[in-house]
Amino acid sequence: MKPILVVGSINVDYFIRMPRMPKAGESMVVERIRKRLGGKGANQALAVAKLGCPVEYIGMVGSDENGTFLRHTLREYGVSVECLLMSTRASTGMAIILLEDNGENRILVDKGANDDLKIADLEVILAPDKYSAVLLQLEIPLQTVSYVIRESQKWGLPVIVDAGPATSCDLSTFRGVDVLTPNQTETEALTGMPARSIDEAKAACAFLKAKTEANSIVLKMGSMGALSMRFTALQVVSL
Repeated sequence: MKPILVVGSINVDYFIRMPRMPKAGESMVVERIRKRLGGKGANQALAVAKLGCPVEYIGMVGSDENGTFLRHTLREYGVSVECLLMSTRASTGMAIILLEDNGENRILVDKGANDDLKIADLEVILAPDKYSAVLLQLEIPLQTVSYVIRESQKWGLPVIVDAGPATSCDLSTFRGVDVLTPNQTETEALTGMPARSIDEAKAACAFLKAKTEANSIVLKMGSMGALSMRFTALQVVSL
């Protein structure tokens, strides 16, 4: 079986547990700090590997301890890292997740080397004939995302795009992809239309479908489930 290709972001996530947010000028001893692999691209790669499918990952880390940690972690999960590139300019991407005891959280992100993943890098290593499908997200430069989509389509590969994080961009970027999967916030950013209710989501979904000509739109709606539009058929999937 040919591997699934994931092209996207990779971070070190630091989870910091605290009773509450410190006040301005206050020092606080936190309960614990945990370090884990993160980033939408890396998370996709791990999910595919856990399903037992071969997966190859293309991303960019820095020449630092965090980059080494991420490379080893991906390998431990069985993800091929032959195409995990190293930036000579930027440090490895990082996210700081602040977790309060009341359930609230705040996230600070330094994209770092993720912003260094350019088309020129992929022109050297991208070989679409090696893969069975391609997964993407929007935490790397949009020009890079667009390039991977077009090259993959030339080879007739299925392309699935997680439209996160929320961003306003030219919808032609996603023209003809097989599956586009935004959540409600991302849908509103892409369309300028609300997507809080089922009826609003249906209208936004139809708009996205018409503008992108994607085969399928899967609009993730949190506790309400998901709204799926394939060709002209519309289905609500409840949790």
